[in-house]
Amino acid sequence: MDEGERDGDTPNQKQMIMYTCKGSMNEGSVGGQALEGVLLWVARIIRTRFTFVLGIFFGVYAAQDYNVPNIHRLFNTGILIAKHCEENYRKPKGKDEADS
Repeated sequence: MDEGERDGDTPNQKQMIMYTCKGSMNEGSVGGQALEGVLLWVARIIRTRFTFVLGIFFGVYAAQDYNVPNIHRLFNTGILIAKHCEENYRKPKGKDEADS
């Protein structure tokens, strides 16, 4: 199979890649299985960290170049409006409830 027509790795290609990564270790050896697990763990860590770092870079770019609202100030404004509505539209206390 030529490199130009690769659509995806077949199971045999994946086994060959893992065997190449193991180096001189036998495929059934305990060290080979441990190395395979470490390689899969490293690949998973890189994949998740890459997404996280990409999100950070995108957020920094957006915050510098666009007018992004301040979420903390927006939240505090919402709380202030909710308190104002509660105070103005609360039921008045009756005489029995006012004593307690």
